[in-house]
Amino acid sequence: MKFKIFAKFFIVTMLISCSSDTGKQMTIKKFRDPDNTAVFTTKFITIDKKVITRVTHEKEDGAWQFFSDDNFDSFEDVAKVVGLGEVIKIDSTVLELADMQKGYFATRQTKGDKWVVNQHK
Repeated sequence: MKFKIFAKFFIVTMLISCSSDTGKQMTIKKFRDPDNTAVFTTKFITIDKKVITRVTHEKEDGAWQFFSDDNFDSFEDVAKVVGLGEVIKIDSTVLELADMQKGYFATRQTKGDKWVVNQHK
């Protein structure tokens, strides 16, 4: 009898906690561009698996660019053109920027940080 009461209490408690609204519902965004859209990045992202800390969405042509904090003298020496889906596989947090308008860029310090979005001047 005590077990039945405990089991019912446990089930009701779980149902209430699972259905309660915490205000933190996660919305999964999706890029309008298909996964095979060519995007620009660097070997630091694709090969070295560095953290993506800057994303730009170019106003002129709508191109997406994904960068780490690494410095380089010549973009041609480190440039990679990959599919958008590959960047998402490397770091799915870029999905948070899927609705970023053309002419804007986003930055952060580390992968756990929130993206800060600004308009290019």
